[in-house]
Amino acid sequence: MKKILFLLVLLMPITAFCSDKNNIVGNWMEVSRKNTQNQAIAYKDTIFLEFLLGNEYIWQKAGGFIYRGTYKYEVNAIDIGMRYFTVVSQSNNSIVLKDDAGTYEMQ
Repeated sequence: MKKILFLLVLLMPITAFCSDKNNIVGNWMEVSRKNTQNQAIAYKDTIFLEFLLGNEYIWQKAGGFIYRGTYKYEVNAIDIGMRYFTVVSQSNNSIVLKDDAGTYEMQ
């Protein structure tokens, strides 16, 4: 019984650490973009962003280069090296990111 309890205590932090990242892991596509004044912007260079396990990401704008790198996920921020986003809101099927250039809703 003590061994089982000991293993559960060891696994709880690992489970908590992994569950936070699983909220953003997957493929995301930009569905709306707003400028810093919160006004909708028309765009043709849709952002495609994929967060992979192991803190890796793939970034592509429609018709542009594909970038691959590592990211750091914090409670209210995602740092992908070339950009630093504040997480405005997040759910299982939507995430809203904000940086110096604007706000991006992704699904």
